[in-house]
Amino acid sequence: MTEHKGPFTKEAGADVHAHRLVKLSSGKVVHCTAAETDDPIGTSLLHASTGEDTSIDPINRGGTMEMVASEAISEDAEVYQAADGKIQPAPSAPGSYRRVGIALEAATADEDVIEVLPIPSTDAGVLTVT
Repeated sequence: MTEHKGPFTKEAGADVHAHRLVKLSSGKVVHCTAAETDDPIGTSLLHASTGEDTSIDPINRGGTMEMVASEAISEDAEVYQAADGKIQPAPSAPGSYRRVGIALEAATADEDVIEVLPIPSTDAGVLTVT
């Protein structure tokens, strides 16, 4: 067993894009969805096609991370998992969403990469919108 104190490498189980939240699925990494049941292990640092290795920045390493926004996000806003490994501000659509961090800068549109202070999944909490 190897202990990692920073980025580590895993095989992509599907195409993975840089700075997206990823989870493990059958021992490989795939993008997280907006589902509160997805438990992110970190963000991908590189683009990778299915079967290729990619570097993962672990969400529990400490410090800030770059993440991809799905829409405009205000600086200082709590951010939640969104589809395709992206992040979003507090959703208004009914559902349960996993909080993943606090935006340290604003995003103006879909695909903007912003700096986020992550909240480890054990402390993250879930927002339920009815």
